[in-house]
Amino acid sequence: MSERPTSAATVIDDFERSDLAHYTGFTGEATIVEDTGAVSNTRVCRHHTHGNGKYPLVSREGLDVYPEPGTTFEYHFYVNDGGNVFVCGFASQGDGFSQTNQRCPDAGGYAVEVRNGQSVQFRKDERIERQQDLGSLSNGWHRVEVGWDVDGQGTMRATLYDPGGATVQSVEYTDTEYRGGGIHFGQDNHNGYSNTTYFDAFAVTDGSDRTEIIDDFEDGDLSEYDYTAYGTDLRTDRTYEGEYALELPSRGGSTADSQCVSVSGDLPYPSRGDTFGGYLYQPDETNQFRFVFAAQSASKDPDGYNVAVSGGRDFLIEVDRRGTELARTSLSDVDHTDKWLKLVIDWDYDESTDTTTITATLYDKGPDGTEDNGVLAQIQGSESPSTYESGGLAFNGDARGASMAFDQAQFFGRQSSGVSATVSTLSFIPGGNENSTEGGDPLFSSVSEILLQEHTFEFEVDEEIDLGLLGEIDISWDVLKVRAPPLFDAWGVGDMIEQRPDGDLDEATSPLPDKYSDEFPGEAHDQFRVFNDVNVAFDTDGNGAIDRDSVTISFDGERSMTAIEGEEINRLDAERIGAKERNGNYYFEGGDLPRFERSRIVGLDGTEAVQVSTIFGGYTAVAKHLIDELPNYDSTLVFLNEVLGWKFEVGGEEVADIIQEIPEPIRSLVTTELNPVIALLAATPNIFTFVEFTVLPDGRRFVRLWDSSMFPKHALYMDERQFDMTQLPYEKKERLNPRFAFFLGEAATRAVTPYHAPNLLYAAHVLSGLGPLISDTVDEYTDWVPGVHPDDFPEYDDVVPHVAGEPVLEFGSTGEWPEGDPIPDAEIEAVLPDLPFFPFEL
Repeated sequence: MSERPTSAATVIDDFERSDLAHYTGFTGEATIVEDTGAVSNTRVCRHHTHGNGKYPLVSREGLDVYPEPGTTFEYHFYVNDGGNVFVCGFASQGDGFSQTNQRCPDAGGYAVEVRNGQSVQFRKDERIERQQDLGSLSNGWHRVEVGWDVDGQGTMRATLYDPGGATVQSVEYTDTEYRGGGIHFGQDNHNGYSNTTYFDAFAVTDGSDRTEIIDDFEDGDLSEYDYTAYGTDLRTDRTYEGEYALELPSRGGSTADSQCVSVSGDLPYPSRGDTFGGYLYQPDETNQFRFVFAAQSASKDPDGYNVAVSGGRDFLIEVDRRGTELARTSLSDVDHTDKWLKLVIDWDYDESTDTTTITATLYDKGPDGTEDNGVLAQIQGSESPSTYESGGLAFNGDARGASMAFDQAQFFGRQSSGVSATVSTLSFIPGGNENSTEGGDPLFSSVSEILLQEHTFEFEVDEEIDLGLLGEIDISWDVLKVRAPPLFDAWGVGDMIEQRPDGDLDEATSPLPDKYSDEFPGEAHDQFRVFNDVNVAFDTDGNGAIDRDSVTISFDGERSMTAIEGEEINRLDAERIGAKERNGNYYFEGGDLPRFERSRIVGLDGTEAVQVSTIFGGYTAVAKHLIDELPNYDSTLVFLNEVLGWKFEVGGEEVADIIQEIPEPIRSLVTTELNPVIALLAATPNIFTFVEFTVLPDGRRFVRLWDSSMFPKHALYMDERQFDMTQLPYEKKERLNPRFAFFLGEAATRAVTPYHAPNLLYAAHVLSGLGPLISDTVDEYTDWVPGVHPDDFPEYDDVVPHVAGEPVLEFGSTGEWPEGDPIPDAEIEAVLPDLPFFPFEL
């Protein structure tokens, strides 16, 4: 799943241009391609290497903006297996590369090099200047944030984040030779083979989205601090998170303060534009804590900006200790002792007026730190001209009662008035243990089987067959036996889960260890077939209106692999139809279909809203490959024999050559009789969801699942929390489950699913339904399937999980989970239009 772009950024290049006209270097090895998994918008830069070649690109003019000293920028690269080296450079001084110097242009520059499984490095020109060890990276989009001259003294800091946004590694280097230039990027596939990767979303940020830890004290020492005094140490008896917290011990009646100061660069320091702070436990009202940033010296009470929290008196902001006071409020009537407090500091700067504005906010986290009891106090103050623009940090404690604890100093990311909301669907095939080695059965999933074991069909043939004008022919036998093995469920393995448990999306998308213990033992695989995800984010103007320039909409979609059943019951020749092989077992990669999507800003409920509509899915892999293979056979019976493992017998002997040993008239007769099963095989069902998502400036969000494939089950998530799920009643080893039958029937009619029908016809089905047409198609199946009585089989309209013209599922919330409350269905229906917003023009 791709990381969503930050909104507070100025784009360097998101590759939405259709070419690389602003680049020189090895431009023949890179192209702009459409990618539904792009980090930003819909296009990415595809980069290819040959052998050990690097083939970088460089741009020094033509883009809207380039990194400069004092700024922070970011870029994204995609890891897709292999030992690649990913290079992104800045301050690029030339327009070309030599064969020996391909990490920076010939004329010089800086580069951040991520060597998968080895290190993260800073390079100047071609030399390695600094590096930190790095383990193997997971597949997916990774983000690198680079701060250039973060302290005014030439310090550069690069931080690598994994696809989930967690910090992986960081490295620092100081140099001041280059003060401007372009950008360059590329990859070195150092394992000696050709490889393709992707780059996206190069942007200059204001630093306000930093979320890394400053110090969580989990290294067990204070070696990063240049000055400590009066017993300042670590404690384990009271921590906000983890094993250690900073202890600021009691000094009784002494005026000497416990404190620790860092200015030498061993910690990441706040910069203008950052939001930062930490968690303070203040046991009683006799204590005072100070968070000092832009600290100027490694000494007692260093100069710098001070935010002080007093146990019994005030909450204040000062320039230096007992210097110019910028803001103050009393805490004497505020219950803020003997509990954890979250301290958040915003450091803003207006260059045009040289004005520094500092906002400090205290939140009540309760005695054990697990509560969210809201804001206790907030203050704001400004100064112009500004006294400090950078520096280190210090934590100071005047503890005259019990010792204080401070923990998890970190960057919180900018607190904004923006709205962000996400909706997701997960489609999965119910079915418990299909691993025989663990006591399961290969036919335990909700996929229908049609034939529960090898089934024999007998076709009686007259001794003479009338060929009309051509006369009659005599045959020497009168019975043809067709031995057919199980279908469908015998071919592929389900998702090894009966119900998607209540919980968050991370849990649901975490691969299941040893999912296919029979076929791919020891490997972890996804417990879903299709993942469909939409994120909407925007800022408001403070008056309930949407800032249109801030609206960002991003999509994510995945299709998991299909493991081919390795049990003897499966006679499908997977290799013949293109399955991939690993360790003697077979699988198909997930096959995504194009995404339909459309968005708009619409007036709603007296205000306006961002509304997004999308359909996303994937074809069922086995069916798709069977259909691709079928035209290669002149005889359907040969296809059934060679690909599906059906056996044909005459007089107890297996027919070795169907074309030679079974006369054409008889082959035609049998083919006609088998038409229903051939029709089953000639349809390519698609697993999909049609989602409409509406987000309002006041934080309300509504999702309507207007349509979904009849099979399998679909779980609905909002803000990464499951709220509803479609139903799929089934029995293990079931011949023909109604929903599975109509799943095939929908595909066979080619009139009711978005990937088969024209837009207008599909819309008509969503609004009014085409049940009789589908029921007629499925009647042919039920007449043929042994053990199924057509008269007892339900009609399509009795099985479809919703009434035509109404959503399959709908849900609304007053805000982001867990703060938001569910909105009653009646209110959802009162706010939203009756008709769906389709993701394509009608």
